[in-house]
Amino acid sequence: MKNSGTKDSFENLTDTAKEYLDMRIDALKLQLVQHLSILFAKIVYIIIILICGGIAAAFFAAALSSYIGELLNSEAAGTLITGGIFVLIIFILYLKRKTIFTTSMVKMFSKMFFEPK
Repeated sequence: MKNSGTKDSFENLTDTAKEYLDMRIDALKLQLVQHLSILFAKIVYIIIILICGGIAAAFFAAALSSYIGELLNSEAAGTLITGGIFVLIIFILYLKRKTIFTTSMVKMFSKMFFEPK
């Protein structure tokens, strides 16, 4: 008689443990979906900002090139100087790529995935 009570308790404990594991797996799946949704939304947001920023930069570059060309009475010189400014900006971004991109990305992802709610 005592043996069947222990067996029932063990089965009850096993069933409870299985239910707990199933609930934890479901919670992890929901958490993963939430994090991936946030990540996808941020990626789309960044892409939209980059496209709009690129278009704005192109218009500003054209305006700057035209303005410098008028000042120097040479559209070619204005275009070359504007291109040189962009080359300088690209070079600075290349030199600072680890601090600007890598570190900030690691901070963003670690904050997104490991920050307690």
